[in-house]
Amino acid sequence: MHSLIFKSLLMLSLSFVFAVSKSKAKEPFYPDASYDHQFHVVLSGGIKNGGDSLQQVVQVTTGEVIEKLRVGGFFNGNLGVVVPLGEDNPISLQATVGYIYDQISSNINVDDRASFQRSTAELIVFYNWGRQRIGVGATAHFNPKFKQRATIGDFQLDFDNAVGGYVQYDLMYDQHISGGIRADYIEYELGNTVLKAPSIGLHLNYSF
Repeated sequence: MHSLIFKSLLMLSLSFVFAVSKSKAKEPFYPDASYDHQFHVVLSGGIKNGGDSLQQVVQVTTGEVIEKLRVGGFFNGNLGVVVPLGEDNPISLQATVGYIYDQISSNINVDDRASFQRSTAELIVFYNWGRQRIGVGATAHFNPKFKQRATIGDFQLDFDNAVGGYVQYDLMYDQHISGGIRADYIEYELGNTVLKAPSIGLHLNYSF
């Protein structure tokens, strides 16, 4: 299911980026938009996937793995602010707090499920030009938890807080709506166990 959702939204996002990048301001469907050097509150949400596997769902009759819970996924939301660094400066800072959550369920017993969740704080430096921006940032993940509920008993792992980095590219549709793609790298530690969580994701932003 995750793979299908991710591929579908990837195709839609790439179509959006291609269409907007090819459009002109005179086209009525694509409003004129550009970086305005103003302070904004930003709300964003998206999906991402990748990294080591924590749990998986297996087709009983064939043994085929049909879904995985990965440490790099899956749904995420953020709320924060964009701060310009001067009226003539193309550089801006964005600071956000957020939450990432993923869950898979057993294909035999719907009450059996596993999840991975964590809170985030992020700071990124963007270079803005026209209706586009690209940036490099740092992300901190707090209280990463793996939880498993099963008929044989519940189970939980509490990973250490972690710090990683990411790059992000966004393209504006109008002065409020933009969409983009980002790539993250972070590792989660639990004792001597290290789980690597590189991921790539898609998102939409709304600026107030």
